[in-house]
Amino acid sequence: MPFLATILGLGIRQADRFDPDEDSADAAFAVPFAMNRDGSAQSLQGQLVVVTTARLVKTGRVRWAVASGGHKLDFGPTEATWATEKLVALGVPERQIVVENHSLNTRENIVFALESLKPLYSHLQSEDQLVGNQFRVVIVAQELQAKRALATFRKAARQFGIECSFKVLTVSLPVWKDNAKRTLRHPLIFALREIFVAWPLFKLKGWL
Repeated sequence: MPFLATILGLGIRQADRFDPDEDSADAAFAVPFAMNRDGSAQSLQGQLVVVTTARLVKTGRVRWAVASGGHKLDFGPTEATWATEKLVALGVPERQIVVENHSLNTRENIVFALESLKPLYSHLQSEDQLVGNQFRVVIVAQELQAKRALATFRKAARQFGIECSFKVLTVSLPVWKDNAKRTLRHPLIFALREIFVAWPLFKLKGWL
């Protein structure tokens, strides 16, 4: 999938990639994903986002995990609730999880998450614990949506007046290993949706 992202112009520069063996950050933001009726992630990639975020916290690479996402439907838990339960089950202490469960789209995920992180940013700033005077965020996302998430985060952070640095840690699986049921989860169709729907919409709304 990284190859597909690159040839379609959705790839991430190497300088913007987070190395889990070398880099560290203050917070890891798990980019939300489509949900099933039982409240579980609709694809293995969605589940892998949470598992990867948990690993970053447990290995000490990040201080806090951010679980974001509100109700998309009238049943089941929110994305954030499911992600939080999964993170705790994977061994992440609740005190290290920042929960945002009101957002209903990617833009709101990012804006509300930054609002939730602002007190932590202020705390580290007052304690003189910011590295390079910046709050470091790693965005854990599926490969094909990572570039849009990164661009949206950077613009939103400037608007909020938070000095942040962002890197991306992407997850991807071959399509035959995923359990997605919806056509939109097919990598090529997902990529075309990013290019012709998501990016134009975000630009039109001034989010990029």
